[in-house]
Amino acid sequence: MASFKGHIAKIRKLSGPEFSKPVKLEMAHAVKRFIGRRFSSQTDPRGKRWQSRKDNLPHKILDKSGALKESWQKARVFYTVTGFSISNKGVNYSAVHQTGRSQPTQMVARQVFPTDGTSPKVLNREFKKIVRRHQKKIMRK
Repeated sequence: MASFKGHIAKIRKLSGPEFSKPVKLEMAHAVKRFIGRRFSSQTDPRGKRWQSRKDNLPHKILDKSGALKESWQKARVFYTVTGFSISNKGVNYSAVHQTGRSQPTQMVARQVFPTDGTSPKVLNREFKKIVRRHQKKIMRK
């Protein structure tokens, strides 16, 4: 049977980097997978289909060369004190597809991640699973 002090030590670990760093990094990778699914499903973070193109080109939306999608697949993830960050360097036009533009020519936004500060339900469920798995791991030690 574990001692009271042992339980307190485990609880302290839950608030330290031994717990938070792997959790945050795994969450970042979950977001990368989520973004990848936006390209395959052609939907925004809430599941709404992206607006159709005005042309009849045969390739999927945002997938003419594959460079934008690949930039997210190869994106680097970083642990931060407050969470995590994801950096998809390699294409300079990623932001314009995320936000859209009106000048010089109009381009509708085709979001791959939410910009309103909220997290889609599917990501929330995945985040909860990640946290629970890491909590159990710490508490078993």
